[in-house]
Amino acid sequence: MSDKMRITYDELNDPRVNEVLARQEEESAWRAGAPAEKAGEAKTAFIHRSWFYLLLAGLVGALIAWALVEPYFDDSMVMRDEGTAAALIMLLGVGGLTGLMIGAVEGLLARNYARAARCGLIGLGIGIGGGFVALIAAGLAGMLIGLVGVAIVGEEAASDPQHHFAGFL
Repeated sequence: MSDKMRITYDELNDPRVNEVLARQEEESAWRAGAPAEKAGEAKTAFIHRSWFYLLLAGLVGALIAWALVEPYFDDSMVMRDEGTAAALIMLLGVGGLTGLMIGAVEGLLARNYARAARCGLIGLGIGIGGGFVALIAAGLAGMLIGLVGVAIVGEEAASDPQHHFAGFL
């Protein structure tokens, strides 16, 4: 009996060999961190998808920010330009906490707590930045709508929206 292994030409060209080699290649790529080949889009309910959980996380973050700021927020102060700091805190807080929750939940879904903390902080920064950009855009749109409203309904109706429905519009 010899110690050498002999492979015949027929054994080498057997289709099962290619299947085993493809499976080994996929396993080694998976161990190295590459994503596995997708067999196709799985049919799952929308509550089992990650975007649904991220949507809920953003909603919870926004509700928490609103609940923290709302008791100290008076709408009549904003109309008199006294509550602009409260409005700024509210809008930036909503954006920041929404981003924080989305980033943290993304890491928690992966069961990686360091990633959850890192993604949460990144989300907080992006949320505050997005809230600041939205604040500027909303302020410009509000000024434009205010100017158009005064031009349409007149100064008197626009200055007293409680008694003039056209001023409200």
